[in-house]
Amino acid sequence: LEIWSRAKYVHTKMNITRERERERRGVTPPTYRSSQRMAGVLARIGSFGGGFPDQKVMKGHEGTIRQCCFSSDGRLAVTASGDHTGRVWDLDTAACVSVMGSCPKNLTGGGIGTGHEHVVSGCDFSPDCTLVCTSSNDKAVRIWRASNGECLAILQGHMQIVNCCRWSPDGQAVISGSSDRSIRGWRLQDNGDGDMSKFKWGDGTVLEFAFGDCSSSLSEEHKDTDEFQRLAFKRREHLPNMKCLLTTMQSHTGSIAALDFSPGAGLESGFIASVGSDMVPHVWDCKKALSIDTAKNSLLVKMTPHKCGR
Repeated sequence: LEIWSRAKYVHTKMNITRERERERRGVTPPTYRSSQRMAGVLARIGSFGGGFPDQKVMKGHEGTIRQCCFSSDGRLAVTASGDHTGRVWDLDTAACVSVMGSCPKNLTGGGIGTGHEHVVSGCDFSPDCTLVCTSSNDKAVRIWRASNGECLAILQGHMQIVNCCRWSPDGQAVISGSSDRSIRGWRLQDNGDGDMSKFKWGDGTVLEFAFGDCSSSLSEEHKDTDEFQRLAFKRREHLPNMKCLLTTMQSHTGSIAALDFSPGAGLESGFIASVGSDMVPHVWDCKKALSIDTAKNSLLVKMTPHKCGR
């Protein structure tokens, strides 16, 4: 992973030039030398191996990096890789903060590690930057603690590989897009509270929610399947009142390739955009899409199809 900040470097270089001129005129205190300032700036921006001074190189993945995104505070980045892992990176130090899952010893021979059992295809931060969601070719979505890579929840329901995932700006939902041609909206609630940043996660337990029937009818009349109940009661020792609400959005005729929320979208307002192999961008009403009663009527617009399928 490489991070570039050319504008920041040029601006800093201009500041250093001004500081040198002030030193020459005796304005800058002698204890604060421009050479020290330059050394600090280069260390902070990252000058690696004779490359550009504004380039950061973050190494650690053993497979193709499928996606990367920034945290809302601009301090962290998260990556999703074909080595079955996700990683969180500190942008100031270029250090790996946490690894989500583990790379199998026999990556090319069908081995599996801890965490996702296949390629990690997508990733996103929660709005408060404390959690990360990931999607995978193992048909699951997972929620992790960003600081230490602890897996907190497994969300299962897609019938084919999951290509992408996004966290809603209000922090109360995760959406995922799959090759099964559907978009799923996942909402976890603890005693009716849907703010996942407030949950008492962890305690060594992974919450696992598996929906055996993921047809559109589940969005119309939600009920816990036998599999859901079996896993829920098994996993609820420290969060006995936790439940997962699943909504399904169906209209695409091909695999879902990418998703995004409009700024500020959530349970009360905003939009969801989706694109896929059917070459027809879709726009959904976010409030309806994340509600069990109205998800099936949440499609707002089907845009003009693209002419090229590449």
